[in-house]
Amino acid sequence: MTRWLIDFEVETLVALDRGEDLLGLRYRTGAYEVYVTDLRVDPGAAPPLLSMQVVLDAENAKQAEDRGRDALSQFLDYLCLCVGSPFKVHHLRRVIDWTPGIATRECHEFHRFGDPHAPAHMLRQENVALVERLLPEGDIDELHQPLHWYRLAVSASNQDDMFQHFWFALETLAEIRKPTEQVPDKCPRCMGRLFCETCEEYPTHHP
Repeated sequence: MTRWLIDFEVETLVALDRGEDLLGLRYRTGAYEVYVTDLRVDPGAAPPLLSMQVVLDAENAKQAEDRGRDALSQFLDYLCLCVGSPFKVHHLRRVIDWTPGIATRECHEFHRFGDPHAPAHMLRQENVALVERLLPEGDIDELHQPLHWYRLAVSASNQDDMFQHFWFALETLAEIRKPTEQVPDKCPRCMGRLFCETCEEYPTHHP
């Protein structure tokens, strides 16, 4: 097994307290270590960034990256609970062979490059005309909420948010499409209509 350092940039709304230069954690099981320093925390920085390094053992760089992401995710989940601030992985910077005492190290650098196929030149007046046709005529817009969740899902940067927002869109749309007429109560055994002897009628309820 080789010792590796996995270097991340993390978005957040907090920075190290004044007088603190480095925060360190060694997981009591020995699975990993985490070190935290300020990276870009000047007032108005967009977004503010912390530098977080995960140190652990792995067979190769790819395994180190995967384990590093899992370890950092666990650390950030607990840190969010303890601090009350959001934390989001912004960028994986590098994966480095962290074996002590060697002169030459394996290092994988990661850089971001823009999508060469973006933006797609596809917006036309007919798209706006279709929006105009779909917009409600009155003040009540039943489709606004599910469409809002749909847009957030399409624009989500990670799969967890995407799944959650798509689910909200479907659930909200299902509520709109749910029939409003009342249905009779059913017998749990035969599923026939229940009759109230006192009222001499079949009770009904919204589905």
